[in-house]
Amino acid sequence: MVVSKMVAEENVDDLTYQHVYITYSKDCDTRLLGTSGGFITELNRFLFEENKIKSSIAYFFSGKELFKPLIIYKSQDIVQAGSIYHEVDLLNFLKSNIDKIKSPIFITCLPCQCNPIEILMKSHNIEYVLVSLICSQQCEKNATYDFLKRQRIDINNVMDLRYRGNGWPSGMQVIEKDGEKHFFHNSKSEWNMYFHSTIYTMKRCFYCNKTFGTNADFSVSDPWIPRYSKKDAIGHSIVGVTSSQANQILKKMEKSNRIKILEEISLNEFFNSQLGAVQKKKAYKNFYFYKKAIAFFRTSTYKNFFNKYPKLHNTINKFCRYFFVKMV
Repeated sequence: MVVSKMVAEENVDDLTYQHVYITYSKDCDTRLLGTSGGFITELNRFLFEENKIKSSIAYFFSGKELFKPLIIYKSQDIVQAGSIYHEVDLLNFLKSNIDKIKSPIFITCLPCQCNPIEILMKSHNIEYVLVSLICSQQCEKNATYDFLKRQRIDINNVMDLRYRGNGWPSGMQVIEKDGEKHFFHNSKSEWNMYFHSTIYTMKRCFYCNKTFGTNADFSVSDPWIPRYSKKDAIGHSIVGVTSSQANQILKKMEKSNRIKILEEISLNEFFNSQLGAVQKKKAYKNFYFYKKAIAFFRTSTYKNFFNKYPKLHNTINKFCRYFFVKMV
């Protein structure tokens, strides 16, 4: 079912989607708890109930280790974790648990993980449905640790944590073991500065130009289109499908009243909705002096400076990014 073609994914002409839709789950709780519209959770649940899959990868919060993957075998065990903004070694988890997989399996992953997962599944004759998240970057766990430390929150005292969900665009939600709750907005708090600082970005992300994950069955992203992003408070999902089979599943979900499809959008509009991520990755790869600046940002001395003055670094980093992205 998965399209195996690998592309550079730096231009709209490289996108291989047959259709791109704006949609959301019609289950109010699923939509609200989702990162953006709850589509992936609704799709996962639907495929279990239609007997199209026998297992699925879910993620759960595990304290200091943050989020870990696990294999589930029924829709009742689906964990709606929302976005995970740290490294998860999904490929090695699948390798280590290959005998526990029941085929077909539902897998949600990053664009850079699609091809190796596809190769692994095929080598073991395991059928699968692959969902790729649209990705701008991924962070080391230290981004979360250092941010919480700055907020005077001990990770060892955290009972639960979510990076997204409970509305859109939402933000990090932390519950400590004594019941104290904290919320840090996705775009209006210091967490945004940590996530976009480049200080904690995974090294491989500076050499990656895979934003859309076009070799998955479904690609899903936030609705970074002005007519949605400017007024959305609950959540919508942009969903790209790469095959007629995937499109049939989506249409059947609509017919079964599981999702609402608001409109189909063009490849050009989909590409432009993620243009910031595409341009940022081009800038990372193409400009020597930008790489040198980022390397300096990531030194231990500068990291200490950042953790004292994140707003000042945010200003410096925005200027650097604007300067080099403008030349892309």
